[in-house]
Amino acid sequence: MAKRKSVCLKCGQFKGEALTACPACGFSPKADRDVACSLLLTEPFDLGELVVGRSLDELKEASHLIQSGKEFQYNESEVTQLSQMYTAYRAVPTKQIVIDLIRWLGPAIVGIAVALWLWIR
Repeated sequence: MAKRKSVCLKCGQFKGEALTACPACGFSPKADRDVACSLLLTEPFDLGELVVGRSLDELKEASHLIQSGKEFQYNESEVTQLSQMYTAYRAVPTKQIVIDLIRWLGPAIVGIAVALWLWIR
């Protein structure tokens, strides 16, 4: 059984991952605000220098509020910050990601290949 660590924004049920569809109601966060709110309703994790998420007790409270039809109050500055970060993340082209990956991993791969070649000789 998957570890339950996020709360669905729509139905309040616990689910495995913040950005996956809820198995109970089928809601899947797509809009930037929904993604940001989903990330806030998950167990804490590091996002660069920022720690995002809520404690298990806070998640249980949020789950109870949403399931009872009440609105969970998000910190709007956190929502805005995460929404902007997600928008910036989506704006990075795949080509740039590949170039950066090669730039960072290329020298290590070449070094390992040379060391193996010298060792085998």
